Amino acid sequence: MTDRELLYIKTIAEERNISAAAKKLFMTQPALSHCLGSLEQETGTPLFVRTPKGLDMTFAGECYYNMAVEILDIYNDYQQKLVDISQMRRGRVRIGITRHLGAIILPKTLPEFSQSYPNVEVQVREANSVDLEREIIARRLDFALIHGFAILDRQPSDNIEYQILSRDDFCIITKRGEPIGGKAVRMTGYPYPVLDPKYLENEPFILETPSHRMRVVTDEIFKRVNIAPRIVMETELFETTQRLAEAGYGVTVINERYIKEFIDVTNCDIYSIPKKYKPYWLICMIRHAKGYMPVASRELLKIIERVEAKKI
Repeated sequence: MTDRELLYIKTIAEERNISAAAKKLFMTQPALSHCLGSLEQETGTPLFVRTPKGLDMTFAGECYYNMAVEILDIYNDYQQKLVDISQMRRGRVRIGITRHLGAIILPKTLPEFSQSYPNVEVQVREANSVDLEREIIARRLDFALIHGFAILDRQPSDNIEYQILSRDDFCIITKRGEPIGGKAVRMTGYPYPVLDPKYLENEPFILETPSHRMRVVTDEIFKRVNIAPRIVMETELFETTQRLAEAGYGVTVINERYIKEFIDVTNCDIYSIPKKYKPYWLICMIRHAKGYMPVASRELLKIIERVEAKKI
């Protein structure tokens, strides 16, 4: 049994198709089929069965696959440690980040990292927070930066280690000069006039769709305020909600950091939400709880931590 054979079976199991697996492994289908046949002969039992939807693992195949994943993870960690021993003359960092966080954080951190470690390759996976958590569990990333829940009693996965980097408050946005602004008051410790969402129960809202983490946090704020917002439109992009709010189509809720980085506030009014409603989420670093984090990844994370520490 070799590391190459382990990789062959792992890839076949995940692709569920010999041709697709061979293509991914940069080898011919006959060669991969021959290898599978030899392994099945060696083990004395089939590892896969053919179904209309593709190859399914037998019980023996599942055992082999689980073993292959575990051994390959250990081997990959070992290889990465060898890179560390070579004092980072070469290496690779695999990070994940949400799209908007990437636009904010990467330009402030990657140039500094590249200057210190010019021969270390940085691979970036942009996805939503849920998908990045899955990538971490599968150990396809060294670490990821996501939006974490600040107001939910959410139990983290046993396979994921969370580290809070910074906090990001949510704000209310309306068209400039809307009468509802008369309910807002100036308060110490808030960047904008404070508007209690309880006054907005009858206002039309434009919000992101429920699949977005921003919407999940927004819904929890409404629950704490004890109102049921009148939602007139749901969109996939916060930019759309913001532009519609500017046009006077309704009210929206967006986190403060996006407002500062992406929004021209010329045509809108911005209001802080009372802290008693816990209107914020957290910028979190996540990594596999049992995985090895390469030195290069730890060095990049130090730069990110320094930048994000200014936001808390």
